[in-house]
Amino acid sequence: MTELSGKDLAIVGGGSTVAAIILVLILTGTTPLFQSTSGPPSGCGLCGAPPFSIGNAIAVTCPPQGSFIANGCSAGDYVYNVTIESSSIQFGEVVFKVTSSSGAPYVATGGTPGFSILNESGKMSARWSATDGNMTMSGGWSYSQGTTSSTQLNSLYALEVDMGTVNPHDLGYNFEAIGLGRFSGSTAIVGLP
Repeated sequence: MTELSGKDLAIVGGGSTVAAIILVLILTGTTPLFQSTSGPPSGCGLCGAPPFSIGNAIAVTCPPQGSFIANGCSAGDYVYNVTIESSSIQFGEVVFKVTSSSGAPYVATGGTPGFSILNESGKMSARWSATDGNMTMSGGWSYSQGTTSSTQLNSLYALEVDMGTVNPHDLGYNFEAIGLGRFSGSTAIVGLP
């Protein structure tokens, strides 16, 4: 990796916040959920930094014994795993959706589509099921014992996107994280391979 000096940063963006964020995107390969332009929220733990950054999605298949309630996916369903790179948000401050390249909501077929947040042991911490197949969160999370809407959603957790039984790979879908409350109007998007 090429090291950049302060002089290089000054040339790229004159030290502006936008240039710094673009530089972070290029160097880390993560997608940040940006703060609102009204400034950082009070009590912000990462003031001046993106409050939520996610890594690239990895395509997998749910294992034969997988269940949505225990593992965040149903056996045989197509799944994407997305890491949380950094975060200063809480569980209740973000919802997810999957869209096509044109922005239309993805409607899953078969299986048990939905979104899950798994802890560092791979156990369910929160889940949302797309009962009608529409992969746009229309309600809040269902939390496992010991997790609430105010639990800090940090890099010890991982996101799992169960896309149902039809293979969505290489079809141009996007995973979106949408901020709520103090991060309302903020979005992070990562392509689903």
